[in-house]
Amino acid sequence: MYALKRQWITVLVGSMLIIAFLYLQRERIYPVLSTDVHATISEQDVNTYFHISSTHRGEALQKIALTTMKNLNIDWNKEKIKTIVKKGRIFGNKADDLIVAISLPPDKGSLCIYRKNGKSYEYFQGINNILPINAVEVINFGDEDRFVYLEEELDEKMGAFYKTTLAEMYQISDKGVKLVFSANKDYEADWSEAFDSKNNSTWLKLTENSDIKITDKGNLRIIVTAQQKLLKSNASDSVSAPQDEDYKLVKSRALSEVFYWEPKISAFIMGKALVINDNAITYSYDGLNFNPSGKLAKGQVVNIVDDMEDNIESLVNDNSNYVMAITQEGKTVYLLKKDINILK
Repeated sequence: MYALKRQWITVLVGSMLIIAFLYLQRERIYPVLSTDVHATISEQDVNTYFHISSTHRGEALQKIALTTMKNLNIDWNKEKIKTIVKKGRIFGNKADDLIVAISLPPDKGSLCIYRKNGKSYEYFQGINNILPINAVEVINFGDEDRFVYLEEELDEKMGAFYKTTLAEMYQISDKGVKLVFSANKDYEADWSEAFDSKNNSTWLKLTENSDIKITDKGNLRIIVTAQQKLLKSNASDSVSAPQDEDYKLVKSRALSEVFYWEPKISAFIMGKALVINDNAITYSYDGLNFNPSGKLAKGQVVNIVDDMEDNIESLVNDNSNYVMAITQEGKTVYLLKKDINILK
């Protein structure tokens, strides 16, 4: 149910066409850039927007949105946009900093972070190429660990029919912004075996609904409780997905996972594991196949960030023998469970 880095692709699983995720081996890190060429947002406009009874809130919001789109180089052609403005103490100052989320439905979202400086908010970092944003929260843990929590939504067609809401956490530091957690909050995909040029027009549906809680009692943790289902329909229409009532349940399961913050590698992990076999093979994953990519020596300790058995895709494509891990050097790899022992 969890992936550190994801990108949408369409893949074949056996004879079935589904929407899956490509687990990328590169980090999604957004370094701090020079702020000299970026426009600032005035404290007055921000105060006006947050003054509920002000008759100029709409004008202030427009100024904030236009400045942010300029800073992010968003090509806006007067189409409808959604803007979310949040304040929070991101950089440890006494004054609140500013976060602005811009969404251009159906599939484009951007985030911009501003640092409070005197009577204005200065551009710190921007992120493009994410999904439309429905929710933004600032989360602080201690004096150094600062995060922004997002919920992003996508609802469209790509070979199959799907929609998803992603919950993501970004770490904010003086070096920039880094994605450190991503999970399905809600997910639904329908596809027909006929998409794979087969005569069989059976439709399959995957659904996942998760409750995601963030707690800082003791240490910062993310608790994900999910209900996953695989359903099937014999509807003959190979173009339009069946109605929900036409599906019958094939199998379902309830899952619960806990991820805790590991500051040494700046990631949320499920736990640690010891490599127990000599020259254990590491793998990369392209969304369909696990391909050998290297080896790890016996005795090395790795950080587990995903059990592939718990991913929604495993209801139709058995990946239960693999885990996703981060080495002590910060490299993301996949390992066979037979090559590791989970440490308590």
